[in-house]
Amino acid sequence: MIASGALVILSPLVLVFAFGPTIIAGFLQGAIVNGVKMAISAANTGGAGDHDKKYNESGVMIDENGKKAIKGSDIYKAAVVGDTVGYPYFNKFYRRINYFDYNM
Repeated sequence: MIASGALVILSPLVLVFAFGPTIIAGFLQGAIVNGVKMAISAANTGGAGDHDKKYNESGVMIDENGKKAIKGSDIYKAAVVGDTVGYPYFNKFYRRINYFDYNM
């Protein structure tokens, strides 16, 4: 959180001294819109990985051979990888971007 806070504080200052005060309006609009877009995308990506694993654990998923995808199958292993990759997005990353936007 220190790095994102420093980025929020230092970026406008550097831009003002480099390009003048009129650059700030466009910079803030772009930063806020892109931050919201990234936060929504990260939350959806992480949630999809998490819910895919839960769907596989429920026993409803059927593989290409017509068998249920149980623990230990290739589909379940892929879902675990998706959950492992998606967890930081779903629970950590988008909150950091929201802090960034709140500070803006």
